Amino acid sequence: MNILIGIIMKPINWICSFIFGVISFSILLLLAVALSANFWLPKVLPMAVKSDSGFRLNIGRSESNIFTLNFNFYDIAIENGSHFSVPQFLTINRFTMDFLLSSLVTKKITIEDLSLDIPSLTHVRNASGKSNIGEFLSETMTRKKSQAPSRKKSKEVFIRHFQCKIGKIITMDYGASPVKINEINLNYSVEMRDVSAEMLLRKLTSDLRTRGGFALIQSVLGAMVDVPCLEEAARAAMRANGIGQDGNSSKIIETGKGLWYRIKSAF
Repeated sequence: MNILIGIIMKPINWICSFIFGVISFSILLLLAVALSANFWLPKVLPMAVKSDSGFRLNIGRSESNIFTLNFNFYDIAIENGSHFSVPQFLTINRFTMDFLLSSLVTKKITIEDLSLDIPSLTHVRNASGKSNIGEFLSETMTRKKSQAPSRKKSKEVFIRHFQCKIGKIITMDYGASPVKINEINLNYSVEMRDVSAEMLLRKLTSDLRTRGGFALIQSVLGAMVDVPCLEEAARAAMRANGIGQDGNSSKIIETGKGLWYRIKSAF
């Protein structure tokens, strides 16, 4: 009898050991991936920027914790494609986004900290009239509508601490003769606490448009208009500041649609 029980239990024990081994290996693999995030994130995230025109994203280093959804990236640069006369496009010294993990399953997404330090943005228009900002949004951040998933009800976004610094905006128009170059030293800095996304976007839009950063804020709001949790806030900021009430602005908005789905599909 004992021999029979032993014969029956042996394959059962083997199956249980196999299942436990697979589960243990999977957990260890996930832990290894998570713990090595600061190694692979700077290499994987640039894959989200895929452009036929040659735009390139580079990330110097990461000090992130994916267990707590705290992301810190340093020495970020986006470079223009080769058909623009200069490679410089956007430089970011530091980008920080720290989510409150428990808020992701509630109706209000809470961001504990959102910080941006942008030394410079270079807006280039080449001899054929193409703009690097417009082309980047159009070719890198948009998708066909048929590829986008169904829209869900928008969530509210609340930021407990926000800080942003923008040094200068450089515009280069190679369609003019001679080449027209203009540099706007914004030296803009803002810090806000306990603010909704709508209030924050209204503040940024108002400040930047009066400091010569109108093209920048148009592009940013245009990219946010199709992000489910930010669409209403972006449109409210546009209405409050008179953006999107003419054909040119609406065209910029259209180029930003699909950013959220493009980023999600990269992972």
